[in-house]
Amino acid sequence: MHHQTASISSGIDDNSFRRTAMNDSVPYVTVKTAWEWLSANPNAVLIDVRCEPEWRYAGVPVLDSLRKRPLLLSWLLRPYANPNPDFRGQLIMSVLSSRQTLLFLSRTGRRSAAAVRHVLPDFPNSYSIRGGFEGPRDDSGHRGRLDGWKAAGLPWRQD
Repeated sequence: MHHQTASISSGIDDNSFRRTAMNDSVPYVTVKTAWEWLSANPNAVLIDVRCEPEWRYAGVPVLDSLRKRPLLLSWLLRPYANPNPDFRGQLIMSVLSSRQTLLFLSRTGRRSAAAVRHVLPDFPNSYSIRGGFEGPRDDSGHRGRLDGWKAAGLPWRQD
């Protein structure tokens, strides 16, 4: 089992709100801001929208120090990567209020932006986390070094 815990990297862009060029209607936050909100707001929820093999092989965020656990809820279903038809219903069953702050995380931020766009009418305090869990590939083709949860040094584990 791999465990990673460290402080947040100061190299992460600290602009709290941005809108992606491709998804200009989707609000998003930096990983640093997401961590701050999760820390400060007991009702803020981290929703990891990746799929089960990604959780197993790439790892999952660890929120133990905040006395929280991420909600693991796949946006796309395998093997054909179709949107989860029960996503909104599963989300409704998993959160306390439509007014909660919901922070969506995917590998790079694309799927989380799509998930936010899908639920934003019902959950207006939804945000996609820029850079996702692993961020883009570096020059060597590796993820987790340039941007995202791992690159920021936030806690995660791989079983």
